Amino acid sequence: AVVSTQRGHYGREALSGNLAEAINKITVSIDTNPTVAEYTVFRGTLLRQQGQYDEAIDDFMKALTKKTEDSKTYQDALRQLVLTYNDFAVECYTKGYFEEAISLLDQAIKRERNEKGFYMNRGDSFRMIGYLSFALADYQQALELDPHDWVIISRISLVHHQYGIKEYTNKRYADAEKCFTTAITCNAKIAQYYISRAWSRFMQKHLPASRADLLRAMYFDSSIEEGVMLV
Repeated sequence: AVVSTQRGHYGREALSGNLAEAINKITVSIDTNPTVAEYTVFRGTLLRQQGQYDEAIDDFMKALTKKTEDSKTYQDALRQLVLTYNDFAVECYTKGYFEEAISLLDQAIKRERNEKGFYMNRGDSFRMIGYLSFALADYQQALELDPHDWVIISRISLVHHQYGIKEYTNKRYADAEKCFTTAITCNAKIAQYYISRAWSRFMQKHLPASRADLLRAMYFDSSIEEGVMLV
C-alpha cells in the first residue's frame, strides 16, 4: 500500500509536467528501498517519457532481476523495456542511424515476437540501407501477425518495386517486369509502379503493354506526361 501511495504521488508530479522532480523523488525512494522493483520500473517509465532511453533500459533490466517471471511487476518491466527499445530505435531511424535502430529492434523482438510494429520498424530500417531481403522478411512476418494491415502490404509492394529498380538498372528487364508486377499486385494504385513496368516492357519491345501501363499511370496521376522517364 505504501508503494502504491508513493507511486501515485510521483505520478501526479509527472502529470503536472514536472518529470525531473518526479524522477528525483523516486530516486530517493529507490536509494532507501533498493529491493522494491516497482520503484525502479516507475522511474524507468518516467525516464522513457523524457527520452533518456539508456537510463530507462538500465532500470527495467534491474527490475527484471528483482522479480520472478510470473509476477505482474516483471511483466510490466518487460513490456516497458521492449517499448523503450522501440522508441529508441525510432529516434535513431529519424536521425539516420539505421544500423543502430536495427540493433535496438533486435533486442525488442528477441523479447516480444508478436508485435507487428517492431517488425515494420526494423523492416523500414533494413530497407533504408538497401537490405531488401531482410526488409521483406520483416514485413512478411508483420503481415502474418495482421494479414489485413494495408500499411504492411504497401511496404511489401515498395520493396518489390525497389527490387525491380535494381533489376532494371542491371538491364535485366524481364526480371524487372516481374518485380514491378508483384508490386502492382500488392498495391495497384501507385502510378510510379506502372511507369516503371512500362519502361521495363518498352526495353523488351513490348510496346502495346508498355503503352497500356503508361495510360494506367496517367489514370492515377493526371500530372504524368506520356514522355515520362523512369526514376
